[in-house]
Amino acid sequence: MEKKKWCEVCKFLTYNCKHLPDESDAARELEPSFVMLPEGQKRVLQRRETFLGFCAEDSVPGNGSIIVEASPQIFFRPHRLVVNPDVASDFRLFGIRCGNMYQGAGNMNVSCAIFMPHPDPEKFEPIKNLGQCDTCTPGMSIFLNLHNRNPSCRSFDALMYGEGVW
Repeated sequence: MEKKKWCEVCKFLTYNCKHLPDESDAARELEPSFVMLPEGQKRVLQRRETFLGFCAEDSVPGNGSIIVEASPQIFFRPHRLVVNPDVASDFRLFGIRCGNMYQGAGNMNVSCAIFMPHPDPEKFEPIKNLGQCDTCTPGMSIFLNLHNRNPSCRSFDALMYGEGVW
């Protein structure tokens, strides 16, 4: 059953008024993975580019694997991963996980050297190499599943840039 809504222009309750926004258009404008507040609550959300650090100091054994974790304290949608170029060629990335959901269309087995810190040479802007990852809420963690190809113990450092919402 359809619910009557108040029209501010007509000044009466109506089922369908040309002044009321179409709900299907409003639903399309919202990004489904961002926070939805209960009806009636209003809050101004601030969005800006921010970063999240990943670090594993001398803890990745030679020819071994590790899962590096970072926990954002705000709503965070990753756009770009940058790996320290000094160690990037020694590591392979097997997966990125936001909470319990793996990101990407399939299995990853790529060299971390492709996550370079340099901008796109044609556009002179950073490359958003993660595409559209899911949004992590506070309390969720982001995991990088890595393998050290070097026979010696290595450190791993990376930054993940994205849109933060709070």
